Amino acid sequence: MARKEFEETLFSRVYQGFLAVFLLAVVGVHVAGTMEGWTVDDLFVPLALMAQVVLPLGAFAVAHSAVSEERRTGSVKLLMGLPLTRVEVYFGKLLGVALAVSLIVVLGFVVAAVLMLALAGVVPVGLPGFAMASLALALASTGLALGLSTLWTSRKHVLAALAGIYGFMLVWRGLIGLAYLGMAGWEAWPEEEGVNAWFVLLERLNPLEAYTVVADAFVTVNLAPLPQDFGYIAHESRTVTADRVLSEVVPFYVTPEFTTVLLLMWLIVPVLGGYVIFSRVDL
Repeated sequence: MARKEFEETLFSRVYQGFLAVFLLAVVGVHVAGTMEGWTVDDLFVPLALMAQVVLPLGAFAVAHSAVSEERRTGSVKLLMGLPLTRVEVYFGKLLGVALAVSLIVVLGFVVAAVLMLALAGVVPVGLPGFAMASLALALASTGLALGLSTLWTSRKHVLAALAGIYGFMLVWRGLIGLAYLGMAGWEAWPEEEGVNAWFVLLERLNPLEAYTVVADAFVTVNLAPLPQDFGYIAHESRTVTADRVLSEVVPFYVTPEFTTVLLLMWLIVPVLGGYVIFSRVDL
């Protein structure tokens, strides 16, 4: 089942478009960096911003119809006529699509490494870790799309839900920043005064923010999250200190390690939830 899904995904036009866009974006970042005179480390900033757009949206496009389209056309009934269980069908689809999406990420960062070596003569030691963080974001987006595809037989409904979720990701940081500002009496909240640790945790429940934190741990520059706080709560660095979170020690739930778990939960929870639905739905 996984092999069938992997091969079908590779030959789909949507997948090939995703591959082309990601590779072109990687090349474009390096060309722009060369023209602007950026250092190799500086390239991680636009690469991270690009990844927060291309990887989730591309994974959504590839994975959103994995189950919904099979149910709409009735082909899932044919699959169930084979000696396959629902577990094998569902997780086989997940594995096949995840492998295909992972291939795009790997190819993209292989190209990045070659370009860095060719243009600057060096590959940053943080590139593999940065690539792994990007892979985690792509797989989390794949899991979210696959899980939601079990809810409807219409691809339009799945895409609408994914678009709404992505849009919410973009404004989430600003919304909780606005709420925090309201709690502070609608006064400016300078960075040096710090914020409560729970606010930082709420920020990192957003997979785009979590990705930025995880990827930032591997590079020497401050990466910018795509979601904006609209200036409500200013903090440029993703590094959390005890002073910043108004605590004697940094709580475990705002460390990069725990943030990695939060990012992976965006893969695990939707996938398991989708399986519960797929195991009970009338095919």
